[in-house]
Amino acid sequence: MTVGDLAARAFMSPRTFTRHFHEHVGQSPMSWLVARRIDASLELLEVGGRGVEEVASAVGFQSAASYRKHFRRVMAVSPTQYRRGFQAGG
Repeated sequence: MTVGDLAARAFMSPRTFTRHFHEHVGQSPMSWLVARRIDASLELLEVGGRGVEEVASAVGFQSAASYRKHFRRVMAVSPTQYRRGFQAGG
C-alpha cells in the first residue's frame, strides 16, 4: 500500500492527502501504517507458533528484514527479543 493508493481512495492528490492526514493524525500516512502493522504483529508474537517471517507477511510487510527494521525502530527491541521477554514475563 502506498500513499498514492490511500490518496486515490480518498479522491485526493498524494500531496493533499499527506498534508490532511498529518494535520489530523499527527504523523505521516506511512508512519501511521507501519505503527498499525507493528501493533497487529504483537499478539502474533505473544502467542508464539509463527516464525518472524510468517508474522511479517501476515501483517503486510514485504520482507522479514523490513519488518525487523521497523519493529526495532518502534519497539526498541527485535521481534525475537520481544517474544522472549513476553514469554518470560507471561
